[in-house]
Amino acid sequence: MRKKHLEIALSEMKDIAEPDARLEQYRTPPSLVSDILWEAMGGGDIGDKSILELGCGGAPFALGALMLGARSALGMDMDPRCLEVAGKNLALLVNEGYLGKNSTLELIEGDVSDPALEIPVTDTVFMNPPFGAQNRNADRGFIMRACRCGSVIYSIHNGSTRKFVLAEYERMGASNIEIMEASIELPHRFHFHRMERGTIDVLLLRVSMNS
Repeated sequence: MRKKHLEIALSEMKDIAEPDARLEQYRTPPSLVSDILWEAMGGGDIGDKSILELGCGGAPFALGALMLGARSALGMDMDPRCLEVAGKNLALLVNEGYLGKNSTLELIEGDVSDPALEIPVTDTVFMNPPFGAQNRNADRGFIMRACRCGSVIYSIHNGSTRKFVLAEYERMGASNIEIMEASIELPHRFHFHRMERGTIDVLLLRVSMNS
């Protein structure tokens, strides 16, 4: 699959109809998802690997990884509506021919911070966790879970939380952290947004938990 076809497929995927501001349910721009997935594929972190997407929403990273040759994919979200959308996106990609008819996406409903929630250990974790705009340090639970579940982690974080995020990964035993910076455009999505569109600076991280 070519990168432009990956982005087209991601753009066709559905999003949750009524996002919850408390959970900071923003759609990750398809162009950014495709950039991250393409980089991960080139680094050997997708092909024939097991994939986990935390706070998956419509599961763009998990399904995109399947399109790029992942062995298996798992999506986890605490909102059952998101898991329903993820299932519909799988069906859409199969119907459009982006994925084979036997493609599967495992889905788990639960809170990443729940210690009783069992999530299998995987090769690669993708996530765009809450930035903490509604609940301070809301991404801490995601970071802890990702570090416990994956050998390699690709994550997106608010640029202003750089010090906190890096300290959390280091506290969890990360052996290597690669950092890139970018800006993403956020459309008007919730009633308290005053502008049609805004931009935010983000950190794009590749974290290795291998010793």
